[in-house]
This record gives sequence, C-alpha cells and structure tokens, in this order.
Amino acid sequence: MNLDMNTNKLYQLYVYLVNHSFVRISDVADVFAVHRATVWRNIRKLEIANLIQTQRTCEGVKIEKVGEWRQDATQVKVVPRKARDSNVASKTVLKEKIRIQEVGGRGNARTEQVVPNVAMEMESNVAFVPSCNCVDKAGNVASQEPAAANVSYIKNHIVPQLVTRARVNPATLVNQQSGATALKPIDCEKGEITAVSLASALILPSKVSTDRVRAAATWIREWIDLPVYFRHLGITVQRENRSGEHPCLCPLHGDTEPSMYANSEKGIWYCHACSISGDAAEMVRHMYGMRFGDAVRKVLKDVRQLLFKGETRVLLAIPGEAYRAWIDLGKYKRPRNQSSRKQKTTTVSNKLLKMQRWELAHKYAADLCLSQDAKNYLRERGLDANTIRTYGIGWDQKTNSIVFSNRDAVTGDVLGFTYRSIAPTSKKRYRNTPDDSLFQKGAVLFGLYEVLKEAKRSKTLYLVEGGFDAILMRQELRVPAAAMQASHLSIEQACLIERVVGKDVKIYVVRDNDEAGGKGVELTKKTLQSKGFDYEVLRPKNVFKDIAEQLQTEKQERMRKMGKINTMKDLLGKLPLSVTVQKVNQILENIEPSVLSADERLEYHLLNRVTEHLEAALYDLSYLNKKVTAQGRLYKNSSGRYAINEDHYFTCGETIEILVNEEEDGGYWVRTRIEHNGEDYYAVDRPKIRLRGTMARVRYLQG
Repeated sequence: MNLDMNTNKLYQLYVYLVNHSFVRISDVADVFAVHRATVWRNIRKLEIANLIQTQRTCEGVKIEKVGEWRQDATQVKVVPRKARDSNVASKTVLKEKIRIQEVGGRGNARTEQVVPNVAMEMESNVAFVPSCNCVDKAGNVASQEPAAANVSYIKNHIVPQLVTRARVNPATLVNQQSGATALKPIDCEKGEITAVSLASALILPSKVSTDRVRAAATWIREWIDLPVYFRHLGITVQRENRSGEHPCLCPLHGDTEPSMYANSEKGIWYCHACSISGDAAEMVRHMYGMRFGDAVRKVLKDVRQLLFKGETRVLLAIPGEAYRAWIDLGKYKRPRNQSSRKQKTTTVSNKLLKMQRWELAHKYAADLCLSQDAKNYLRERGLDANTIRTYGIGWDQKTNSIVFSNRDAVTGDVLGFTYRSIAPTSKKRYRNTPDDSLFQKGAVLFGLYEVLKEAKRSKTLYLVEGGFDAILMRQELRVPAAAMQASHLSIEQACLIERVVGKDVKIYVVRDNDEAGGKGVELTKKTLQSKGFDYEVLRPKNVFKDIAEQLQTEKQERMRKMGKINTMKDLLGKLPLSVTVQKVNQILENIEPSVLSADERLEYHLLNRVTEHLEAALYDLSYLNKKVTAQGRLYKNSSGRYAINEDHYFTCGETIEILVNEEEDGGYWVRTRIEHNGEDYYAVDRPKIRLRGTMARVRYLQG
C-alpha cells in the first residue's frame, strides 16, 4: 500500500505518535498495515502541519513536541523524493559484474557444498529448481533444459538461484555415493505430498515484503487449527462448547476462569478481559514481544516441528491441500466445510429460523412462571413485571437459565438468545446462541428494538455493557439504553446505530468500573470517532462495579424510604378529614360575618383558613394516590406543544412534575403547571428552567 492514508488513518497515526515518545517505523507499518514509505510520508505531513516535532535516530523516531489536531492536516502535500539516478545504478551493476569475473563467477559453486547446508538449516530461504535427474556422481549439476526462467547456464552447469518459494523438500535428500547428494522428487500425481513435505515448504525468508508476510498470516488462519497450536504454546484449552468455540485461559493476564475463546474454523481468538483479539501470530506477538513478521515466522517454525513429529492434527485439511495453498499463497483458500472434524450441517433458511426462534421465545416466556427461583432472581435484580413482559424475558428449564431475546432492531424478529445461568454450581454465567446466518452476537444491540422510537425522538442513546444494565436504565431512569454485550462497541454495531437510529444521535457510553471496562471504552471511543458520532463517556459511582448494581442498590434504598412514607400516608388517610371539612363548611356557610362581634369575626376567619388548608391537604393526599403513567424528556411535537410521548402532550393549566437540579446528586421532583407567556410555554414557579430536554412525568388516577 503506497497510497497516502485517509483522514481517519492519519488521525489514528497522530494519536499513536502522541501516546508514544519513541517509535520504530517498521513497528508502525505493522500496526497500520501499510508500507514503511507511507508511514514516513504521513509523519512528514504531520511535521509540515506543525502537529508534531520529531528527531530521527538510528533506531527510530523520537517524538519531541506535539500540537492539537487540525483537520487541515489532511490537505498537506508532500513532495516525493527524487528517483535514484540511473547512471549510479548502472555503475553499481557494472562493479558487481567485474567482481564476479575476478572471483571466477558464480558457476564454480559445487552443489555438494550448497545442498547439505540447506538440509541442515531448515530456516534457509534457498530453494532449487532443477529436477532430481540432473545430479551426477561427482556432485555436479548436469546439463538440461531450464526448468524456470531464473536458472542460469555457465559452462554446462545449471546453477540453482535464490527464489522466494521452496520447490524441494530438504528432508527428502538421500545420499548416493560418498560426498554425493541427490534430490528425491515429490510425485504430486500419486498424491505423495505428506506432512513432512509440507513442513519442508513452510519457509518464510528473512527479507520479504509486507504483503508476503500478511499472506502467510492469512494462510495460518485458513489452514492451522488454532486450539491445537495453543496447546503447543502451553495454553490451557477446553473442549469445544455449543457455540463452536474453545474456552481458554488467557496467558496475557492472570486468568483463573476461561475468559478467552478460540475459534478453530475462523482461526481467531478473543479475550473478554483484555479486550484483545487476533490470530495465532498475534498471540505469539503478545506473548513474546515480537514484531509481527517474526511472530509469523515462529508460528511457521512451530508448525514445521509438529508436522515433522507427525502431529497432523494441527492442520484443518489434508497436507496436499495445505501445500497447494502455500505454493499459491493468497490464491487458494480452504472451503469452510473442509475441516476434517466438522460435520456437514443442514442449511436452514432464515425465514424458518425466525419462526422457530419466535416460538422458542414464547415458550421461554411462558415457562418463567414455573420457576420460583427465576422469579425471585429477577425481583432481586430490581426488575418489575411490566419490564419483564416488555423485554420478553423467559426461563430455560433445561439449563436453569434466565433467557433474553435478541431482536432485530427494526422488525422485532427474534434472532438469537442470551442465557444467564442462575444455577449456584454453574462456572460459566453467560452463553449465547452460536453465530449463524441469522444471528451474530457482535452485530446486534440488545434492547435497541424496545427503545428505538424513543432514541429517534430524543436523539440520544445510552450504550452499556450488559443486558441488565440496559433494562434497569430504561426502567429506573426512563432513558433509551441498549447493551453491547461486550466491553466495547464493534464496528458492525456502530453501523447498525447509524443505519437504524441515525448519524445525528448523541451517544452516552456508560462504562463499568473495572479494568476491562477501561480498556473497552477506549476501543469504543475509537469506533465512534471513526463513524463520526457525537459521544460522551459516563461511569457509575466508584463503589459500584456497574450501572446495574448502582441502580439496583438505589432502588432498594428508595423502597425502604418509601415504606416509611407509605406508613405516613396510611396514617393520614385514616383521619376523617373529608367528613370534618364537609361539616365545617356547612356550618361556616350558615354564619353571616357581618352580625358577628370583633372577637367572633377573628375566630371565623381563622377557622375558614384552617378549612382551606384541610382542603389543600385532602387534594395533596388524593394526588399522591395517583400513579405515574408516563415519564420522559420533554420535546416539541408537530403542533408546537411540549410532549413526553405521542399520547402525552401539555397545554396551558395542566399539572406536570419536572426534575430540577438533575446534575446535582440526581435532582428532585417538583409539581407545577404549564402556562404560556406569549412566546413559549414555561413552568409556573420555575420560569427559568428550559423545558426542552427536561425530565418530566404525569400522574393519573388508576380506575
């Protein structure tokens, strides 16, 4: 890749350089998967734009000063360096030819001196083109027709040249006479390409292009069984689960419970604790601190050792197919159904899958009433009956797990399920429906379908890690929240938000208070920046591990306080205030104040005021008995009135509750009414509060 980086890549390079005081150009090229010349050119761009100031050393580039990012940096033009003088190149070639003639030419090299070195050093990048019938008893290479364009003739000798691909297996060299060596051919027509033959071909030269290294890494992902190779590295790998993945103990952190999963079919792994993913070469790079190219060479070396020992389990196909793919690197890929241990599966249409999973979701929801433990667990987590019905939460009798349905954000079709085990002996708490043509865990957002209308209307969306976080935020805070079901947002999920909600939505990322949450939020920020979203990062209080725990604890505290308040309401409700006020009003109506004396008139006015206060108290008690029927942030509808949703809008004189001082410890609710001042609506007693975006709610008496 010799083209300049785009705006996103240039900004990522700027961030990378800001966070590193010293870099090596080769390392930066490996990180961004570009050529080293591209890295130099874009560093020069940042220097011209006065965004960074560097000092070049023999080991790399030292970052001395940095400035604030500006978008005009992408418009900087860098003049390419001048091409090398052709006269200088011609003189260099002429000097080389003269030197070869002085030493007698390359044709005097003996094959018997070259071939044993190749057989002994498996890391050599020398390969031979001549066939097996071209070696005489003296060890010289006999005259024959050239087998390739890179074979040279010097005095009836054919000299093998250095090539990039190994054509001959050094392990098949057999001794003939004393001091003589011959080559044993590989008969491809008879299918004699064995694991040893493949092992001998898996050689990557020390000096090779970056594209070649990437192609070798792709071959490793396609043809090497990742869990088998992990066991070779000493990583603890468990048996394959229902999702088709192998749980592993991550060697990159102190892992006691499997938090890393290796996918044999895709050749990739992912650690939920580290928030890091990659293939076999990436694992070696992290474990041994190698560069990417050296890590690829180590993987190939380890695979060769396993194949020489007869460990063919490390391959996902027969050696002949893998050999063909290695020779035609980048042109031949393994079909996904060619794995020797993968059974053929019946392809089911997505329409039939949707019907089956919709029926299964209804079964789970209906079975919830059968388990008292499941209902108690949901009650302890703070979920009410209405929320359970809204999200279709169910119970799986076979695994004793709470079931969450992952729905399509637009149609509401059930795509897959997330299971949360409530069994006390369960080691793995969460598991998901295996990825298939209908459901991919990293491409859906749990709960987005339930809050889609509100997110579009309010232009806000809260992203959390777990399903309980999203459910409790919507239930307790009345805000649109969706769960990533991971520590960070994937690019597929970001595209889903852009396609379904819109590009102008404000995203609030609510992270967890742990190490994985800190790493995940950085990846989420990069993903949101790449898509151009406006975002803000929030976090719960430090004493809580996540937002669900905070909301659950606060709800329990509110319930304890509400118990005392309800006791006060019951005591006041038992007082015969309504009868007393009615009788007092009847008596006061029959009294004529004008005939009263001065003392009697004072008593009359005081009793009248007491009666008014009693009537206000009765109104307040009846108001408290009403239930909150709607809550949300105020917005202006098409008719110019403020509304909470489509069914609840306000005109002059209507009673409303608004949340004031929301930024200070959550704020508090006040009762007021809506009026109009000729320009816009306002809240009585709170005229300075801007109604748009304010949290509001209404109460109605339940019949």
